[in-house]
Amino acid sequence: MNRMGTTARAPAVQGPGSLSLSELAQAYAPDLSEASARKRLREWLHFSPELMAKLQATGYRERQRVLTPKQVKIIMDHLGEP
Repeated sequence: MNRMGTTARAPAVQGPGSLSLSELAQAYAPDLSEASARKRLREWLHFSPELMAKLQATGYRERQRVLTPKQVKIIMDHLGEP
């Protein structure tokens, strides 16, 4: 529950747009803390050399905080909808 007494929900991801890595990570792992979800998503990205190659071709960098719409689409196409 958050401070207002309502249950926290993962951000809705409606088609690829610019998103922070944390927002996308929490959409895939809403049960985890922000830091843990971000760590898990980074692990998933590194697990697939093919995915990393596609992301790096768009200019993705290791500590990038905001993903471009193209990078979000690549990740969602590879991992599926959150």
